[in-house]
Amino acid sequence: MNAERGMRRVARRRRRLLCSVAGAMVFCAAQAFGQVDYVDPTIGNVGILLVPTRPAVFLPNSMVRMYPVRADALDDQIESFPLTISSHRIDELFSFMPGDGRPAAYDQEKTTPYYYSTRFDDSLIRTEFTASARCGYFRMTFPSGNASVVLANRMPGNLLAGHGSTVSGEERFNYMKAYFYGEFSAPVTVKVEELSERDRATVSSPKAVRLEFRYGISFISVEQAKKNLEHEIPAWGFDLVKEAAKARWNQVLGQIAVEGGTAADAVESGDGGGQDPVVCAHVPAGRHHADVRYFDRALRVHEWQPCGPVVCRCVVQGSS
Repeated sequence: MNAERGMRRVARRRRRLLCSVAGAMVFCAAQAFGQVDYVDPTIGNVGILLVPTRPAVFLPNSMVRMYPVRADALDDQIESFPLTISSHRIDELFSFMPGDGRPAAYDQEKTTPYYYSTRFDDSLIRTEFTASARCGYFRMTFPSGNASVVLANRMPGNLLAGHGSTVSGEERFNYMKAYFYGEFSAPVTVKVEELSERDRATVSSPKAVRLEFRYGISFISVEQAKKNLEHEIPAWGFDLVKEAAKARWNQVLGQIAVEGGTAADAVESGDGGGQDPVVCAHVPAGRHHADVRYFDRALRVHEWQPCGPVVCRCVVQGSS
């Protein structure tokens, strides 16, 4: 009898141990990070001696790059969001601003290389963004139930309201031209004003709590921008585009293995001190722009074509 009780007691302890191990495994799996989760785009966003870095959302070696336009991370207001940029630190192209178009104080900001989100203080409008290679995707939530957005030219150019819920535009910069073609997810009214070589479009959708805007960018034509959109984001689905962007970052950063140090050291190593974490990406030959300064550093790594994984080892003072 005592032997049977002892065996049952041992069996219960084993079951408890297995449950504890299983729970720990589930907890660890829930806490597991992908490579992109170690990248902090906010490092370097306050400039002391140099121009601050920008928390850009983009894909490795891709054309569309978006970040909030403001002086730096200490600025308490966002001026607007560009549809893309032409070069590192300069020339944001086109302006996109939910609400009435005026600068807005903000909070609850979240920044990753593949996703951005913030909320405006007064209007409580939430703005989210993700990207593909040549396209961008905004998702906005309007608690008031009256969606409104202001699109404008930052450089000399024009905007055009198309059929249905479409809009397109052109800008001229540094002897080049940029184009976009975009679509809204709900019926909208678009009013375009001409303002000294620049247009301003007020887009409204009464009774819309949520409004999405997907667009394609081209440096060739509006027609090519539309083709880019149809190819990369052919259907509505913000979360699908967001997850695809995250997977692409993990695929590229997966070529780099970081050893040693702590999780905080891995964040600093993965971000490269505020620089773009794209050093090991492969750029196909024959698809470069003539001047690699443009489109930020997306094409500056064209000589980096590793044959296999790269290992980075953290060396931290005071650690063994």
